[in-house]
Amino acid sequence: MAQHDQPPRRVARTSKPNTFFGGAAILAVGILVVKLIGMFYKIPLLNIIGEQGSADFNNAYNIYSVLLTISTAGLPVAVSKLVSEADALGRRNQVRRTFRVAYITLAVLGALLSALMLLFPSEMAIILVHTPESTQSVFALAPAVLLVCLTSAYRGYIQGHSDMRPTTVGQVLELVHNAGAIFLGGNTPEPLGDYMAGPDHVLPTSGTARFFSPLSVDSFVKKTSVLEYGREDLERVKDEIITLAQSEHLTAHANSIRVRFEEEEG
Repeated sequence: MAQHDQPPRRVARTSKPNTFFGGAAILAVGILVVKLIGMFYKIPLLNIIGEQGSADFNNAYNIYSVLLTISTAGLPVAVSKLVSEADALGRRNQVRRTFRVAYITLAVLGALLSALMLLFPSEMAIILVHTPESTQSVFALAPAVLLVCLTSAYRGYIQGHSDMRPTTVGQVLELVHNAGAIFLGGNTPEPLGDYMAGPDHVLPTSGTARFFSPLSVDSFVKKTSVLEYGREDLERVKDEIITLAQSEHLTAHANSIRVRFEEEEG
C-alpha cells in the first residue's frame, strides 16, 4: 500500500504585544512625572527648613532607607516572579496564596521596623547617624516603612501580571495631596463618582481641596470634643499654652492657666 505523507499541520501562533518595552516606557514616564511633582515640594521645603533642617532630615532619611531595604530585601521582585510563573500555568490559587504570604510577611516586617522608629527615635538618631537633632524626623518617617512595605506587596503582584500601569499611577498618586476626587482609567468616568461609587457632585474646587474634603454624610454629623486633664497633666503643658496664648495676645487665656498655679509658684 502506498503511504501518503500527511501534510504538516500549521500551528496557529498568537502574536502577543511586546509588553517589556511598553511597561518600561510606562515606568519611565511615571518616574519623570514623579520627579517633576516632587520638585515642587522639595524646593519650597528646603527653603522653609533651611540647611540645618535639611541635614537633619537627610540623616533621618538614611535610617529610613536602610530599614526599608531590610524590610523589603527583594521580596517584591520575588513575588513578581512567582506570580508570573503561576499565572502562566493557570494556577490561580497559587497566585492568591503567593500574594497572601507576601502581604503578611511584608506587613509584619514593616510593622516591626516602624515600631522601632516610633519607640526609639532618639536612640536611633544618636547611635546610627550621631545627630540627636534628627529625632523628630525619624519619628515622622516611621509610618512610611509600613506603608511602603504594604504597597510593595501589591506592586509585586501587579508586575507579575506584566501590568506596569498601576505601579506608575501609584507612584504619582503618592505625591498628590490636594484633590477632591481622582478618577483612574478610561472606564472610571466622572458620573460614576457622582451617582454610584463616589461621594456625590459636591467636590472642593478652586484650590479648596487643600483644606476641605468632598461633601459626605460625615459633613452633617455634629461632633463635640470632651477633654479632661488632671492637675499634673496640665502642669506639664502649662508653659506651652501660656506661650501660645500670649503670641495671640489672648491674655485672659494665659491668665486662666497661670491662676491655677499661682499659689504653688508663690
